[in-house]
Amino acid sequence: MTRLRASSLVLRYAALLGVDRDELVRVAQVDFEAVDAPDGIAWSDGMRLWSAMEALTADPFVGLTAGRRVELDFMGVLGPTFATSPNLRAGLGIVAHVLPHLLPHARVELVPDGLSYESPGTERHGIDSMFATVLTLARVCTRTPDLRVVSVRHQARRPSTTAPYVELFGVEPAFEAARSELRFSDRDLELRFGGHEPTAHTLLVALAPQAVRPENPTFAREVLNALRHLLPLEESALEALARERGTSTRTLQRQLAAHGLRFRDLVEEARRQLCRDLVDSGRSPLEIARALGYSDPASLARARRRWQRSEKAERRPGPDRRGVATSTASLHPTNGSSSRTTSGSPA
Repeated sequence: MTRLRASSLVLRYAALLGVDRDELVRVAQVDFEAVDAPDGIAWSDGMRLWSAMEALTADPFVGLTAGRRVELDFMGVLGPTFATSPNLRAGLGIVAHVLPHLLPHARVELVPDGLSYESPGTERHGIDSMFATVLTLARVCTRTPDLRVVSVRHQARRPSTTAPYVELFGVEPAFEAARSELRFSDRDLELRFGGHEPTAHTLLVALAPQAVRPENPTFAREVLNALRHLLPLEESALEALARERGTSTRTLQRQLAAHGLRFRDLVEEARRQLCRDLVDSGRSPLEIARALGYSDPASLARARRRWQRSEKAERRPGPDRRGVATSTASLHPTNGSSSRTTSGSPA
C-alpha cells in the first residue's frame, strides 16, 4: 500500500490542475530532496508550494478549485475508508482520525456537527483544499450533488471576494476566526453512504493511520538522543523534551503520534541505552540508578530485568518479529506523557 505524505498530497492537488511537479517545486523554491523526504515536508514549504500553484494557475482560489476535482481514490486509503462509513457523521470522524497522522503540523478535530482545523498560519489554500475535498467526497458518498454546509469559518484574512466560497459551500464564510470549521446540519450528518460496507470499513479504519503515517526513523533517533541527554529528568519529561526541540508539548505530542511513537516507551528505551553505556563504563549501580532517575539500585535492577525480558521476546521467532536494531520496534501511537519517578517504573 502506497503511503500518502503531506508533500505527496500537495503534489497530487497540483497534478489535478495540470501543474508540472518540477516546475512547481522550482517556483516555490523548495528543495527537491525535502519534497521527496520520507517524513513529508515542513508546513512552511507546503505553503510555498500552494503559493506557487496559485501563481502558476493564476487562480487566487486554487485550493477550492483543486478540492472540487478530487475523486475517492485521490487520498489513498483515506478515500475508501471514508466511503465505507455508514453515514456522513461517521465519515467526518474518519477524517478527524486519519488526517492528524498525515498533517502533524495542524490540529484536526471532530466537533458535534462537523470538523475543525487549526493550522500554524493563516494561508488559505491548504484549508480550502481540505474543506472542498471533504464536501466533494461527501456529495459523492451520500449521492447528494447539491449538499451544502450550514457554516464555514476560516483562520485566513477575508479575500477580495467570497463568491467562490458561497458558490461551493452555499453560505457566506466567516474569516479571521480562531480556527477553521466546516459544519453540517444534523439532518445531513445522518445521510447514509451508498458504499457502506461494515467489514471492509473495520479493516480500513485499522489500516488507514499506518498507511499515511510518515516513515522517519531519524525522528525517533533524534528524540532518543535528546532524552538521553535530559536524563535523569528532574522535571516533566515531556515539557523538557519539547523545550529541547524548541516546540510546545501539544505539538510534540502530535508529532510523536504522527510517527507512531509512544512517549513513555521512548523514555524507557533512552534509559535502557544509557544504562548499557554506563555499565560498560564501569559505573556503580548507585551511580547508574541516579543517572537514570531511579531512587535506588533495587529499582534499577527491576528495570534491567524488565529490559532483558523485552529483548528476549524481540529475538524470539514469530510472525511479527522484524529484527529491528532497537526495542523501539514495538512503539504504538498515543499522546501519553511522562514525568520523573522515584519508584521502579520509568516515567
